[in-house]
Amino acid sequence: MEANMQNITLSVDAQAANFFLNAPSEEKKKLQMLVSLLLRQRSQEKNAPSIEEIMDRMSDYAESQGLTEEKLRRILSSDA
Repeated sequence: MEANMQNITLSVDAQAANFFLNAPSEEKKKLQMLVSLLLRQRSQEKNAPSIEEIMDRMSDYAESQGLTEEKLRRILSSDA
């Protein structure tokens, strides 16, 4: 699969960039695969869910697993 991979540039905020740049190699691969899958799905399916729908689903799932808005704010505002 990696033979078909191409590099693209995505703009992200500094905290996200720092996280990605300092992530272990396996974590980077997983994140790259996630973005690739999302983009591929959008390009191949006429009725593919919108990015907003995907984000809503992810949010609903995170909430069902115990991630509240308050916890998310703490995570996003922390320096760690």
